[in-house]
This record gives sequence, structure tokens and C-alpha cells, in this order.
Amino acid sequence: QIISYSIFGITEFGARFSSAFFATAATIATYLFAGRVINNKTGLLSALILCTSPMVVGLGRLALVDMTFCALLSSAMYLMYLRLAGAKRAVGALAYCFLGLAVLTKGPLGLILAVVPMTVFFLLTSKTLLDLTNKVRSLD
Repeated sequence: QIISYSIFGITEFGARFSSAFFATAATIATYLFAGRVINNKTGLLSALILCTSPMVVGLGRLALVDMTFCALLSSAMYLMYLRLAGAKRAVGALAYCFLGLAVLTKGPLGLILAVVPMTVFFLLTSKTLLDLTNKVRSLD
């Protein structure tokens, strides 16, 4: 918001711009992720569902950090999934950057909301302890 204030001034638009920007970023990230993992039609449908959800519409219009947190955390999770699927190490590093920014935005909640679903995912998709260990190691 400080960057937004410095560009647009201390106005309502300046206060709300960052939320709208990050709501748009979350929508684009959802489109890119679903489009890459499944197909472009699914990516477009996923993005449309997200951007028409009442909570996203509401939070995208308010001067709160919730949409910033949502965009950073969802982008981190998408990138971690891609890293697990075999993407380069730079993708994992970018995921950790986004996760760190999410933690800076909302505190340890960012770490909790990343670790718990990833742990459940690892436990449900791993057949052996070695498989589980390999998946955890692949996240560097």
C-alpha cells in the first residue's frame, strides 16, 4: 500500500489499488496453474470461478492485506506443486520467496496454511516412507 500511496497519493484509490492488484494476480496465477496442470479451458474456468467469488470480489475492493496474502500463498502453493512435478529448482526458490512474503504479510498463518495442506498431500500420495522422504527432499 505504501507503493500505491506514493504513486496515486493518499486517496481511496491509492488505498484499495493493492488489493485489486493482488486479486487480479491471484486470478492470473490460478489461470496459469490450472492451464498448465490440466488444460487451458480448465484454467479459464478456474480463474472465472475465482474472480466471481463473493469473498474475492469483496476483499479485492477493500484496503486490507487479505488479497495480498491470498495471492502470495496460492502462488507459493502452485509453484511448490510444479516443483514436485519436476520443475526446475528456480521454481522452488520462487515458491519459497512467495511463501516468505506471505509470512511477512500475515505472520505464521502463512506457514501454517502452507505446511498443513502439503503434509496431508504428502501423506495421501506417498506409498512408502522412502517415497515420502523423496517428495519432501524434492522441495529443497
